[in-house]
Amino acid sequence: MAAINSIGALKKIALQKMTAAHNEARAASFVDLEMEVGRYYNGTVPDVYIRTGTLMESPDVSPVSKGGNSVEFEAKMDDSISYSTGTYNGLQVITATNEGTSGTIGNHGYWERAKEEMKENTISAYSKYFSR
Repeated sequence: MAAINSIGALKKIALQKMTAAHNEARAASFVDLEMEVGRYYNGTVPDVYIRTGTLMESPDVSPVSKGGNSVEFEAKMDDSISYSTGTYNGLQVITATNEGTSGTIGNHGYWERAKEEMKENTISAYSKYFSR
């Protein structure tokens, strides 16, 4: 590794490592979010309504972006998804299926589990790029 002889050079290297760590964490987090949402459906079949699987279109993770001395990505459930059945909009369905309200039947709490996994992914990625 080349010698670091200025604060600017140190910032440049740190930002490169942060970007690489974020890209790694982002990729793993997208997979984890999709898996957690998919697990909502595991082993449960509702009696009253027919599942469309549309919820699986909702996991969304933005590309990594840089600004100043920071790097970020955003993970979310895209609430613009549309349902042809029922009266709920995308946000209402995401809220009900995650929180277990409105009579939804499934493995609720997928967002909380995914957030914890995203945190672990980020810590793991940063420990690789910023280890001693």
